[in-house]
Amino acid sequence: MSAITPQDLEDWLRRESVSIRGHSNLARHISLRFPEVPEHEVTEYAVGLFDLPMKRYARGLVRADLYLHWRYCQFGALPKDLVDDVYHVLNASYCDMYATADPKQKYAYLLLTSNTQVSIWPRDNRVDNWIESLI
Repeated sequence: MSAITPQDLEDWLRRESVSIRGHSNLARHISLRFPEVPEHEVTEYAVGLFDLPMKRYARGLVRADLYLHWRYCQFGALPKDLVDDVYHVLNASYCDMYATADPKQKYAYLLLTSNTQVSIWPRDNRVDNWIESLI
């Protein structure tokens, strides 16, 4: 992962999240949450969750996991608030828009599907004008 450049990250995330490794990643998350479910059922659930319309959150979860691992490989550590911020981004998986004032969350478009527009407030613009421009 340390060899993946920031320019290649979006394509890599897209490929990996829908690969067998992406399904395995999601299956691991399911197993951790529901340890009593047999492995063959966990695999079936993981594959099924990538089908529409469920795939938005499943895809985001897998891409977030991959992104966090990539960030760690690139920088040797994660900012203390990054995991919480990623959780907030994933909560917008079924929203039309994710709007934030935090410029560090520019990675949000990497985690969300194209169904969710990502907008970061340009602080040189009045917040009320910016919010109105989103509509």
